[in-house]
Amino acid sequence: MAKTRNNTKNKLIKYSVSDFLKILFSKDDHNPKRQALKITYIYFLIGSLWILLSDKLVELLIKDPKTIILIAIVKGWVYVFITSIIIFLLIFTEMKKVIDSKDKIKKVNDELKREKLFMEAIFNSVPGMVYLYDDQNNLVRWNKKHNEIKGFSMKELAGMSLLDCYQGDKKSQKAVLEAIEIAMKTGFGDIEADLQIKDGTKIPMYFTISPVKIDDKSYFAGIGMDMTKQNQLNKRLQKYQVLAEKANDVMLFLDKEGNIIEVNDAAIRIYGYTYEEFLSISIFDLRHVEKQPFIIEQMEKADREGIIFETIHYLKDGTSIPVEVSSTGTILGDERILLSIVRDITERKKAEEEIIYLSYHDQLTGLYNRRFYEEELIRINTERNIPISLVMADVNGLKLTNDAFGHKAGDILLEKIANVLKRECGVNEIITRIGGDEFVILLPRTDEKEAEKIVQAINVAIANEKIDNVILSISIGFAIKQNVSEDINEIFKKAEADMYRYKLTESSIMRSKTIDLIMNSLYEKSSIELMHSKRVSELCEYIATKMNFEKDHVNQIRIAGLMHDIGKIGINENILNKAGKLNSDEWYEIMRHSEVGYQILRSVNEFSKIADYVLQHHERWNGTGYPKGLKGEEISIEARIIAVIDAYETMTSDRTYRKSLSEEDAINELRKCSGMQFDPNIAKVFVENVLGKRW
Repeated sequence: MAKTRNNTKNKLIKYSVSDFLKILFSKDDHNPKRQALKITYIYFLIGSLWILLSDKLVELLIKDPKTIILIAIVKGWVYVFITSIIIFLLIFTEMKKVIDSKDKIKKVNDELKREKLFMEAIFNSVPGMVYLYDDQNNLVRWNKKHNEIKGFSMKELAGMSLLDCYQGDKKSQKAVLEAIEIAMKTGFGDIEADLQIKDGTKIPMYFTISPVKIDDKSYFAGIGMDMTKQNQLNKRLQKYQVLAEKANDVMLFLDKEGNIIEVNDAAIRIYGYTYEEFLSISIFDLRHVEKQPFIIEQMEKADREGIIFETIHYLKDGTSIPVEVSSTGTILGDERILLSIVRDITERKKAEEEIIYLSYHDQLTGLYNRRFYEEELIRINTERNIPISLVMADVNGLKLTNDAFGHKAGDILLEKIANVLKRECGVNEIITRIGGDEFVILLPRTDEKEAEKIVQAINVAIANEKIDNVILSISIGFAIKQNVSEDINEIFKKAEADMYRYKLTESSIMRSKTIDLIMNSLYEKSSIELMHSKRVSELCEYIATKMNFEKDHVNQIRIAGLMHDIGKIGINENILNKAGKLNSDEWYEIMRHSEVGYQILRSVNEFSKIADYVLQHHERWNGTGYPKGLKGEEISIEARIIAVIDAYETMTSDRTYRKSLSEEDAINELRKCSGMQFDPNIAKVFVENVLGKRW
């Protein structure tokens, strides 16, 4: 037991001495053991010195034992008092240091707390996901946005691995792992991948990856940004880029001085400048003008409210083009600019000019039309233009030409007459076509003598103008406005009346000539028609005589027989001379000839009665003919005569499609069809009295 106490005592002594020295002479002022030992050491040192020195001093100075005892007591009180003061000061000093340290610690803790709140605020205010993964790809730390984007709770996220959000998406898994590998090697990695959130939806994300070391452990941190809106913006931007690059319209971006700062591909293509050249010129260069006030005002108005206007721009080679400009102010970056959409309206202007031209011109002849005539008549009807001559011209036989030769021939006739009028009147005169066959010439500051000279020149030119199968003929009249008081409309009526006086004689002569021309044209198309018409005419005259018609009546039937097929002038000669059987369409054309012939002949007064005979000559006694299906005595006797003679002559003559019948066979056909196709009395008279055969 004693031995054990001695060992413990030795250890304590050994520990105390060695540790005391180490702690006492250490430089760590914040070590509490050192501060305690320091106080103990001071107390021990002062006490030892006091006891040793004071005892020696007393022994030297005082010999009385009682006094020595009294001094010893006082000395002890003094020692206790002094050491108490010293210990108080030492403890006070150390306690003050402790209190000061606590204040400093509190301040540091408060600062750390504020910094933590600040960092947390930054951490959670990042617009994307913030994450920290360990070396096993387990999520260790994340921000609130992480929860919002993924849709998982804090508890659910705590147990998630990196690849949990890419289940079933091997492509994204591979890309993410490769990006991590690159980051670990190079210090940074990034990737775009589709993140699968809690409800299964995939979100396009952009991730950054940066490796970090914390307590010698490997982690990687980064930020994930939702790219949905960015991708939408990119797509819109791509669309706008395509729109700008592929647009046919020019896009010009101008600064407030009018300098060009950007253009699209259409501008380069249309104007011929390179991109670099565009950036060195201004809008004034495209308009070939200096900085004029009205253009500056135009630009300012465009900036304020946007405007659309038309102007002229010049290409690099100097060519001018009409353009429509839609200009408006906008912001590009931090600069106020003008965006001008420029459209080349060359074709539109041509179309507008064409529309204006057509609205005032006759499309066929190129002359002015009635609308222009009426407006121009008002314009020139002023005192300074007096005398005003008004010339009226009417084409003779236009309808007859259309009926006989077709509307194309009628158009050629009108064009020829228009050309004559332009040639004889001059390009500066006002020549108008106010109706189908009517022309009016307005001659301001032209007296009667000059007007008559122009009319005579026109008549001479018309007489000398030739067109195959068409006769040119016009009737012209004119009147003069001599003073302001005269009504211009009355002058028009006078010119029209003057024209009609000439037309009464000229038109009739012209129509008769046209009929002759038509017959000759028909005979030129088919020699068979020539022989057939003459033979029918002769036989019609013969039977009319036998039926005791008056001489004039006989002559009418003769002419009707000659002209009964005049309507065939409108039938293609290939059909007229066809060797084979006619098809249904060709038969329809053939059947039209009686109506066409009627239209041609009725326009001529002397042939107006004959026109009815020609119209009816294919009607049948039993009502099955054409074109009206007349029967019996509803059909004129003249037409019934022509029907018998036409049929007989056709049967007894060679045709391209068959040989002729004998007289006996033709008579048998007449007998067989009598009472059905033919008037039986006329057929009988023809056979007995004309052919001299028995019925």
